[in-house]
Amino acid sequence: MNKFSLLKIVNPLLGLGFFLQALTGIMLAYGIGINYMEQISELHRYNGFIFIMLVAAHLTLNWAWIKMNIFKKPV
Repeated sequence: MNKFSLLKIVNPLLGLGFFLQALTGIMLAYGIGINYMEQISELHRYNGFIFIMLVAAHLTLNWAWIKMNIFKKPV
């Protein structure tokens, strides 16, 4: 599987993970879903670990672009 095929999988999962992390964080902060607070907290925690792995994969797959655009040498 090439880099672009992997990015087609990683990027949507990364977006979904970000949305889920934000949503569960807001729910925890404001006490929304108080009856399910333990499950929301566990979902937030496990999603955080998965999110970190997806960010690492995203950075790894885009490292050439990052080097070329962020770490370019001045002329």
